[in-house]
Amino acid sequence: MVDKAEDQEVNDLRIEDKIPDQLNQETLLPDNPMRASMPILPDDEISGELKIGDPLQPKNEKSENLSSIFITKNELSSLWSKIDELEDRVISEMNNVNLGLTLITKLEEARKRIMSGSDQFDEVSGILAEIEYRLLFAKKVKIVSKQVGVPLLVYEFVWMLLLVFLIFWFNFNENQIITSIANDIFNINLLVNSLVWGGFGGVVGALYALWKHIAADQDFDPQFSLWYITNPILGISLGGFVYLVIQAGFLSLTAGASGGEVIQSAAVIYVFAWICGFKQNVIYEIVRRILDVFRVNTDEKSQI
Repeated sequence: MVDKAEDQEVNDLRIEDKIPDQLNQETLLPDNPMRASMPILPDDEISGELKIGDPLQPKNEKSENLSSIFITKNELSSLWSKIDELEDRVISEMNNVNLGLTLITKLEEARKRIMSGSDQFDEVSGILAEIEYRLLFAKKVKIVSKQVGVPLLVYEFVWMLLLVFLIFWFNFNENQIITSIANDIFNINLLVNSLVWGGFGGVVGALYALWKHIAADQDFDPQFSLWYITNPILGISLGGFVYLVIQAGFLSLTAGASGGEVIQSAAVIYVFAWICGFKQNVIYEIVRRILDVFRVNTDEKSQI
């Protein structure tokens, strides 16, 4: 009996040695989708030794949201309160309708960004900083408009009264000393009137700029005060330059000589002088054309 039991054990061992080669895998591992015999992972995904009971971490795990760590609820609440405060200031302080509506729209956008999550904290802070700057700038414009804008307005009106006086004195005075002086080259009467009308253009240009930047756009900057001060003086200078340009024939505004006069229509000179005083960019184009007349082509070799 003992020999038979030993023979049976030997036969069982021989059968186990033949199992991997003879039996089907389905016989060893039954088809059960709820179980697995081993982790089916590539070799490069398993680094180190896994301890029993340690769960496998997913490959693409999201990084921790740092904004939720550094930005507290109190900071978000303070930001929300600042939005309400800025909205009240826009309604009470901003008298530019279009700009006020734009700022209110930005505040609504800031609220939506806060509701979307704490990761929008920096964007919302930037929007609020911009709105606060616009409010402070609008308040500054109101102050400097009274302190600087009003004196500049008085200054321009003084220039206008002076120029009106000069026009009447040069043209309607019985003792016309200057208008009686003329020669073959210059007509002093046309020159003086061109100077005055250029100054008029400069005064009107400065008044228009004051209205535009103080009343319309509300972006008056006192650093440009020197421009308002010098614009009438510059207009006078440009008026004289316009007369010389037309007298020299660089522009096609001259008429034929009639009765010893070089220029037949004085109104054309005065209008053009006023335009150049009002907008100096016109005279820059005239200067460019004059320079084109005297331009020398250096590419062509002179022949002796």
